[in-house]
Amino acid sequence: MSDKILIKGYYGFGNFGDDVLMVTTINLIKSIKKDSELHIFSNSESNQYLNKLIDYEFKVVNWENTGNYSYLVHGGGGTYFDFKKGSFKNLVINSFIKTIGIKNYSTFFTYLKRIMGRPILSFKKRLGIGIGVGSFTSTSRKFRDAAVELGTFDFLAVRDDRSLKRINEMNLKTNPFRGIDLAFLKKYWLPNTVETDLYTDARKIGFILRHWDGDDQYLNALLKDVKNLKDKGYEISLILFDKNHDKGLLDFRRYFDEVLIWDPWVDQCDLNWFLQKLKEYTVLVTSRAHGAIIPAMLGIPSVIIELEEKLRNVHEMLKNSSKLIKINQLGKGELPIIVDEYISDIIKIKTKTQKDISYNENQAGAMIAAFFDNFELKDE
Repeated sequence: MSDKILIKGYYGFGNFGDDVLMVTTINLIKSIKKDSELHIFSNSESNQYLNKLIDYEFKVVNWENTGNYSYLVHGGGGTYFDFKKGSFKNLVINSFIKTIGIKNYSTFFTYLKRIMGRPILSFKKRLGIGIGVGSFTSTSRKFRDAAVELGTFDFLAVRDDRSLKRINEMNLKTNPFRGIDLAFLKKYWLPNTVETDLYTDARKIGFILRHWDGDDQYLNALLKDVKNLKDKGYEISLILFDKNHDKGLLDFRRYFDEVLIWDPWVDQCDLNWFLQKLKEYTVLVTSRAHGAIIPAMLGIPSVIIELEEKLRNVHEMLKNSSKLIKINQLGKGELPIIVDEYISDIIKIKTKTQKDISYNENQAGAMIAAFFDNFELKDE
Protein backbone atom coordinates (compact mmCIF):
# COMPACT_ATOMS: atom_id res chain seq x y z
CA MET A 1 0.00 0.00 0.00
CA SER A 2 1.32 3.46 -0.91
CA ASP A 3 1.86 6.09 1.75
CA LYS A 4 -0.66 8.86 2.18
CA ILE A 5 1.14 12.18 2.65
CA LEU A 6 -0.37 15.52 3.67
CA ILE A 7 1.56 18.65 2.70
CA LYS A 8 0.91 21.81 4.66
CA GLY A 9 1.87 25.45 4.13
CA TYR A 10 0.35 28.75 3.06
CA TYR A 11 -0.88 27.14 -0.13
CA GLY A 12 -3.61 28.06 -2.59
CA PHE A 13 -3.85 31.76 -1.76
CA GLY A 14 -1.99 33.02 -4.83
CA ASN A 15 1.23 33.98 -3.09
CA PHE A 16 4.06 33.40 -5.58
CA GLY A 17 6.73 32.61 -2.99
CA ASP A 18 4.55 30.07 -1.21
CA ASP A 19 3.48 28.55 -4.52
CA VAL A 20 7.16 27.95 -5.31
CA LEU A 21 7.67 26.39 -1.87
CA MET A 22 4.71 24.08 -2.48
CA VAL A 23 6.02 22.92 -5.87
CA THR A 24 9.45 22.34 -4.32
CA THR A 25 8.04 20.31 -1.43
CA ILE A 26 5.92 18.14 -3.71
CA ASN A 27 8.78 17.43 -6.11
CA LEU A 28 11.09 16.63 -3.19
CA ILE A 29 8.62 14.10 -1.82
CA LYS A 30 7.83 12.58 -5.20
CA SER A 31 11.55 12.14 -5.90
CA ILE A 32 11.73 9.62 -3.06
CA LYS A 33 8.09 8.47 -2.64
CA LYS A 34 6.94 8.18 -6.23
CA ASP A 35 3.81 6.17 -5.52
CA SER A 36 2.58 8.18 -2.55
CA GLU A 37 -0.98 9.51 -2.36
CA LEU A 38 -0.72 13.27 -2.15
CA HIS A 39 -3.04 15.54 -0.16
CA ILE A 40 -2.53 19.31 0.02
CA PHE A 41 -3.83 21.36 2.92
CA SER A 42 -5.42 24.63 1.82
CA ASN A 43 -8.08 26.73 3.51
CA SER A 44 -8.38 28.98 0.48
CA GLU A 45 -11.68 29.01 -1.40
CA SER A 46 -9.80 29.95 -4.59
CA ASN A 47 -7.20 27.19 -4.77
CA GLN A 48 -8.37 25.76 -8.09
CA TYR A 49 -5.27 27.16 -9.83
CA LEU A 50 -3.07 24.60 -8.05
CA ASN A 51 -3.78 22.18 -10.88
CA LYS A 52 -1.63 24.22 -13.27
CA LEU A 53 1.37 24.10 -10.91
CA ILE A 54 1.37 20.44 -9.89
CA ASP A 55 2.28 17.59 -12.25
CA TYR A 56 0.87 14.83 -10.03
CA GLU A 57 -2.54 13.69 -8.93
CA PHE A 58 -3.55 15.25 -5.63
CA LYS A 59 -6.48 16.03 -3.38
CA VAL A 60 -7.07 19.33 -1.59
CA VAL A 61 -8.23 19.17 2.04
CA ASN A 62 -9.05 21.94 4.51
CA TRP A 63 -9.18 22.43 8.30
CA GLU A 64 -12.14 20.04 8.59
CA ASN A 65 -9.98 17.14 7.41
CA THR A 66 -9.31 14.44 10.04
CA GLY A 67 -7.69 11.72 7.95
CA ASN A 68 -4.91 9.29 8.81
CA TYR A 69 -1.54 9.91 7.19
CA SER A 70 1.83 8.27 7.06
CA TYR A 71 3.51 11.68 6.94
CA LEU A 72 2.46 15.25 7.56
CA VAL A 73 5.01 17.50 5.84
CA HIS A 74 5.26 21.25 6.44
CA GLY A 75 6.95 22.58 3.33
CA GLY A 76 8.70 25.89 3.81
CA GLY A 77 7.49 29.33 4.73
CA GLY A 78 7.35 31.45 7.84
CA THR A 79 3.96 30.58 9.27
CA TYR A 80 5.08 30.61 12.92
CA PHE A 81 4.93 34.26 14.00
CA ASP A 82 2.42 36.84 15.16
CA PHE A 83 2.98 40.58 15.54
CA LYS A 84 -0.57 41.30 16.70
CA LYS A 85 -1.53 41.92 20.31
CA GLY A 86 -4.41 39.99 21.83
CA SER A 87 -6.36 39.76 25.06
CA PHE A 88 -5.34 39.23 28.67
CA LYS A 89 -6.82 35.74 28.36
CA ASN A 90 -4.24 34.94 25.69
CA LEU A 91 -1.48 36.21 27.97
CA VAL A 92 -2.58 33.78 30.69
CA ILE A 93 -2.81 30.83 28.28
CA ASN A 94 0.55 31.62 26.67
CA SER A 95 2.20 31.95 30.08
CA PHE A 96 0.80 28.54 31.04
CA ILE A 97 2.17 26.99 27.83
CA LYS A 98 5.62 28.44 28.42
CA THR A 99 5.58 27.27 32.04
CA ILE A 100 4.81 23.62 31.29
CA GLY A 101 6.76 23.61 28.02
CA ILE A 102 5.58 23.45 24.42
CA LYS A 103 6.19 19.72 24.11
CA ASN A 104 4.13 18.97 27.23
CA TYR A 105 1.37 21.34 26.17
CA SER A 106 1.13 19.69 22.76
CA THR A 107 0.82 16.26 24.38
CA PHE A 108 -1.77 17.58 26.85
CA PHE A 109 -3.81 19.26 24.11
CA THR A 110 -3.93 16.11 21.97
CA TYR A 111 -4.90 13.97 24.98
CA LEU A 112 -7.65 16.43 25.88
CA LYS A 113 -9.11 16.28 22.38
CA ARG A 114 -9.14 12.50 22.51
CA ILE A 115 -10.99 12.20 25.81
CA MET A 116 -13.48 14.84 24.65
CA GLY A 117 -14.15 12.85 21.49
CA ARG A 118 -12.98 15.64 19.21
CA PRO A 119 -11.83 14.68 15.69
CA ILE A 120 -8.06 14.41 15.38
CA LEU A 121 -5.73 14.49 12.40
CA SER A 122 -3.41 11.53 12.88
CA PHE A 123 0.00 10.83 11.35
CA LYS A 124 3.02 8.64 11.99
CA LYS A 125 5.52 11.47 11.52
CA ARG A 126 5.36 15.25 11.35
CA LEU A 127 8.21 16.66 9.26
CA GLY A 128 9.17 20.26 8.59
CA ILE A 129 11.68 21.49 6.02
CA GLY A 130 12.81 25.05 5.26
CA ILE A 131 10.65 26.49 8.05
CA GLY A 132 10.93 30.03 9.39
CA VAL A 133 10.13 30.72 13.04
CA GLY A 134 9.51 34.32 14.03
CA SER A 135 8.48 36.05 17.23
CA PHE A 136 5.10 36.13 18.94
CA THR A 137 3.64 38.88 21.09
CA SER A 138 3.00 37.86 24.70
CA THR A 139 -0.76 38.11 24.05
CA SER A 140 -0.74 36.39 20.64
CA ARG A 141 -3.79 34.28 19.82
CA LYS A 142 -1.81 32.26 17.27
CA PHE A 143 0.85 31.12 19.72
CA ARG A 144 -1.21 28.29 21.22
CA ASP A 145 -1.97 26.81 17.79
CA ALA A 146 1.69 27.07 16.81
CA ALA A 147 2.69 25.37 20.07
CA VAL A 148 0.51 22.34 19.29
CA GLU A 149 2.29 21.84 15.96
CA LEU A 150 5.81 22.72 17.07
CA GLY A 151 5.59 20.29 19.96
CA THR A 152 4.96 17.30 17.70
CA PHE A 153 7.64 17.58 15.00
CA ASP A 154 9.71 14.44 14.50
CA PHE A 155 12.05 16.35 12.18
CA LEU A 156 12.36 20.10 11.76
CA ALA A 157 14.79 21.88 9.44
CA VAL A 158 14.66 25.65 9.84
CA ARG A 159 15.80 28.10 7.20
CA ASP A 160 17.98 30.55 9.15
CA ASP A 161 19.99 31.08 12.34
CA ARG A 162 17.39 33.20 14.10
CA SER A 163 14.75 30.51 13.61
CA LEU A 164 17.22 27.94 14.93
CA LYS A 165 17.85 30.04 18.05
CA ARG A 166 14.13 30.37 18.78
CA ILE A 167 13.49 26.66 18.30
CA ASN A 168 16.42 25.72 20.54
CA GLU A 169 14.86 27.83 23.28
CA MET A 170 11.59 25.89 23.06
CA ASN A 171 12.87 22.49 24.22
CA LEU A 172 10.94 20.53 21.61
CA LYS A 173 10.53 16.83 20.92
CA THR A 174 13.26 16.85 18.30
CA ASN A 175 16.58 18.59 17.77
CA PRO A 176 16.20 21.21 15.02
CA PHE A 177 18.31 21.10 11.88
CA ARG A 178 19.86 24.24 10.36
CA GLY A 179 18.73 24.18 6.75
CA ILE A 180 18.00 26.74 4.04
CA ASP A 181 14.98 28.27 2.33
CA LEU A 182 13.40 25.80 -0.08
CA ALA A 183 13.44 28.32 -2.92
CA PHE A 184 17.20 27.73 -3.19
CA LEU A 185 16.46 24.17 -4.38
CA LYS A 186 15.91 25.31 -7.94
CA LYS A 187 16.17 21.84 -9.50
CA TYR A 188 12.90 21.04 -7.73
CA TRP A 189 10.89 24.02 -9.00
CA LEU A 190 12.63 26.04 -11.73
CA PRO A 191 11.35 24.99 -15.18
CA ASN A 192 14.03 23.87 -17.61
CA THR A 193 12.60 26.30 -20.14
CA VAL A 194 13.70 29.27 -18.00
CA GLU A 195 17.33 30.07 -18.69
CA THR A 196 19.35 31.85 -16.02
CA ASP A 197 21.64 33.79 -18.33
CA LEU A 198 23.31 37.12 -17.58
CA TYR A 199 20.55 39.39 -18.86
CA THR A 200 21.97 42.93 -19.00
CA ASP A 201 19.24 45.33 -20.15
CA ALA A 202 20.24 48.16 -17.83
CA ARG A 203 17.02 50.17 -18.22
CA LYS A 204 14.54 47.97 -16.34
CA ILE A 205 14.23 48.03 -12.54
CA GLY A 206 11.48 46.13 -10.69
CA PHE A 207 9.99 46.87 -7.27
CA ILE A 208 8.58 43.71 -5.63
CA LEU A 209 6.62 45.27 -2.78
CA ARG A 210 4.24 44.02 -0.12
CA HIS A 211 1.38 45.55 1.78
CA TRP A 212 2.57 45.90 5.37
CA ASP A 213 -0.14 45.22 7.98
CA GLY A 214 -2.39 48.08 6.99
CA ASP A 215 0.47 50.59 7.07
CA ASP A 216 2.19 51.41 3.79
CA GLN A 217 3.82 54.62 5.01
CA TYR A 218 7.22 53.36 3.91
CA LEU A 219 5.96 53.71 0.35
CA ASN A 220 5.64 57.48 0.64
CA ALA A 221 9.40 57.72 1.11
CA LEU A 222 10.10 54.98 -1.43
CA LEU A 223 8.16 56.81 -4.13
CA LYS A 224 10.70 59.63 -3.94
CA ASP A 225 13.35 57.09 -4.91
CA VAL A 226 11.11 55.78 -7.70
CA LYS A 227 10.81 59.29 -9.13
CA ASN A 228 14.56 59.79 -8.81
CA LEU A 229 15.24 56.59 -10.77
CA LYS A 230 12.69 57.49 -13.46
CA ASP A 231 14.34 60.88 -13.85
CA LYS A 232 17.60 59.03 -14.47
CA GLY A 233 15.98 57.23 -17.40
CA TYR A 234 15.20 53.87 -15.81
CA GLU A 235 12.00 51.99 -16.66
CA ILE A 236 10.36 51.20 -13.32
CA SER A 237 7.83 48.41 -12.68
CA LEU A 238 5.64 47.57 -9.70
CA ILE A 239 5.58 43.79 -9.16
CA LEU A 240 3.07 42.01 -6.92
CA PHE A 241 3.74 38.48 -5.67
CA ASP A 242 0.36 38.29 -3.90
CA LYS A 243 -2.53 39.79 -5.86
CA ASN A 244 -5.03 39.65 -3.00
CA HIS A 245 -2.89 40.61 -0.02
CA ASP A 246 -1.13 43.42 -1.89
CA LYS A 247 -4.06 44.81 -3.89
CA GLY A 248 -3.89 48.09 -1.97
CA LEU A 249 -0.54 48.79 -3.61
CA LEU A 250 -2.30 49.19 -6.95
CA ASP A 251 -3.36 52.63 -5.69
CA PHE A 252 0.25 53.61 -6.41
CA ARG A 253 0.43 52.17 -9.91
CA ARG A 254 0.44 55.62 -11.52
CA TYR A 255 3.96 56.16 -10.20
CA PHE A 256 5.29 53.19 -12.19
CA ASP A 257 5.76 52.56 -15.90
CA GLU A 258 4.41 49.02 -15.75
CA VAL A 259 2.70 46.61 -13.36
CA LEU A 260 3.44 42.87 -13.24
CA ILE A 261 1.19 40.66 -11.10
CA TRP A 262 1.41 36.98 -10.19
CA ASP A 263 -2.20 36.07 -11.04
CA PRO A 264 -2.37 32.27 -11.35
CA TRP A 265 -6.13 32.39 -11.90
CA VAL A 266 -5.42 33.79 -15.38
CA ASP A 267 -4.67 31.10 -17.98
CA GLN A 268 -1.56 32.79 -19.36
CA CYS A 269 0.04 33.30 -15.95
CA ASP A 270 1.81 30.09 -15.07
CA LEU A 271 5.19 29.51 -13.44
CA ASN A 272 7.13 29.60 -16.69
CA TRP A 273 5.45 32.77 -17.99
CA PHE A 274 5.94 34.73 -14.78
CA LEU A 275 9.59 33.74 -14.41
CA GLN A 276 10.27 34.78 -17.99
CA LYS A 277 8.81 38.18 -17.13
CA LEU A 278 11.00 38.49 -14.03
CA LYS A 279 14.05 37.71 -16.16
CA GLU A 280 13.60 41.01 -17.97
CA TYR A 281 14.78 43.00 -14.95
CA THR A 282 18.38 43.93 -14.26
CA VAL A 283 17.93 44.81 -10.58
CA LEU A 284 15.02 44.18 -8.22
CA VAL A 285 14.15 46.22 -5.14
CA THR A 286 12.05 44.18 -2.73
CA SER A 287 10.27 44.18 0.59
CA ARG A 288 9.40 40.49 0.17
CA ALA A 289 11.79 37.70 1.18
CA HIS A 290 11.17 35.59 -1.90
CA GLY A 291 11.33 38.77 -3.94
CA ALA A 292 15.08 38.47 -3.40
CA ILE A 293 15.63 34.69 -3.34
CA ILE A 294 13.65 33.70 -6.42
CA PRO A 295 15.16 36.41 -8.67
CA ALA A 296 18.61 35.42 -7.39
CA MET A 297 17.96 31.97 -8.84
CA LEU A 298 17.52 33.76 -12.18
CA GLY A 299 20.80 35.60 -11.71
CA ILE A 300 19.21 38.91 -10.68
CA PRO A 301 20.67 40.89 -7.75
CA SER A 302 18.46 42.74 -5.28
CA VAL A 303 18.17 45.64 -2.89
CA ILE A 304 16.26 44.43 0.18
CA ILE A 305 14.09 46.80 2.22
CA GLU A 306 14.27 45.74 5.86
CA LEU A 307 10.58 45.82 6.78
CA GLU A 308 11.03 42.99 9.29
CA GLU A 309 13.58 40.54 10.64
CA LYS A 310 13.23 37.92 7.91
CA LEU A 311 14.32 40.46 5.28
CA ARG A 312 17.63 40.80 7.15
CA ASN A 313 17.83 36.99 7.25
CA VAL A 314 17.48 36.86 3.47
CA HIS A 315 20.16 39.50 3.02
CA GLU A 316 22.50 37.30 5.07
CA MET A 317 21.67 34.39 2.75
CA LEU A 318 22.59 36.59 -0.23
CA LYS A 319 25.30 38.64 1.42
CA ASN A 320 27.48 38.97 -1.69
CA SER A 321 24.79 39.99 -4.15
CA SER A 322 22.22 41.96 -2.15
CA LYS A 323 22.19 45.26 -0.34
CA LEU A 324 20.08 45.88 2.77
CA ILE A 325 18.42 49.25 3.18
CA LYS A 326 16.46 50.34 6.25
CA ILE A 327 13.12 52.12 6.10
CA ASN A 328 14.60 55.34 7.47
CA GLN A 329 17.06 55.39 4.56
CA LEU A 330 14.30 55.50 1.94
CA GLY A 331 13.58 58.73 0.11
CA LYS A 332 16.99 60.21 0.90
CA GLY A 333 18.75 59.34 -2.33
CA GLU A 334 20.60 56.28 -1.03
CA LEU A 335 18.57 53.69 -2.96
CA PRO A 336 19.17 55.28 -6.40
CA ILE A 337 22.89 55.40 -5.63
CA ILE A 338 22.89 51.66 -4.87
CA VAL A 339 21.01 50.91 -8.10
CA ASP A 340 23.47 53.03 -10.10
CA GLU A 341 26.39 51.15 -8.54
CA TYR A 342 24.79 47.81 -9.43
CA ILE A 343 24.18 48.88 -13.01
CA SER A 344 27.72 50.21 -13.48
CA ASP A 345 29.21 46.85 -12.50
CA ILE A 346 26.35 44.49 -13.34
CA ILE A 347 28.37 41.56 -14.69
CA LYS A 348 30.48 41.41 -11.54
CA ILE A 349 27.36 41.68 -9.34
CA LYS A 350 25.63 38.88 -11.25
CA THR A 351 28.72 36.71 -10.78
CA LYS A 352 28.41 37.32 -7.05
CA THR A 353 24.77 36.25 -7.29
CA GLN A 354 25.88 32.90 -8.69
CA LYS A 355 28.36 32.62 -5.83
CA ASP A 356 25.57 33.09 -3.29
CA ILE A 357 23.40 30.52 -5.04
CA SER A 358 26.21 27.96 -5.09
CA TYR A 359 26.87 28.47 -1.39
CA ASN A 360 23.23 27.90 -0.44
CA GLU A 361 22.88 24.93 -2.78
CA ASN A 362 25.92 23.36 -1.12
CA GLN A 363 24.17 23.71 2.24
CA ALA A 364 21.11 21.97 0.83
CA GLY A 365 22.62 18.50 0.50
CA ALA A 366 22.75 17.75 4.22
CA MET A 367 19.23 19.10 4.78
CA ILE A 368 17.72 17.00 2.00
CA ALA A 369 19.55 13.88 3.17
CA ALA A 370 18.34 14.38 6.74
CA PHE A 371 14.80 14.97 5.47
CA PHE A 372 14.84 11.83 3.32
CA ASP A 373 16.14 9.75 6.25
CA ASN A 374 12.73 10.15 7.88
CA PHE A 375 10.93 8.23 5.13
CA GLU A 376 10.61 4.46 5.08
CA LEU A 377 11.56 3.24 1.62
CA LYS A 378 10.83 -0.47 1.83
CA ASP A 379 7.66 -0.08 -0.23
CA GLU A 380 9.36 1.84 -3.06
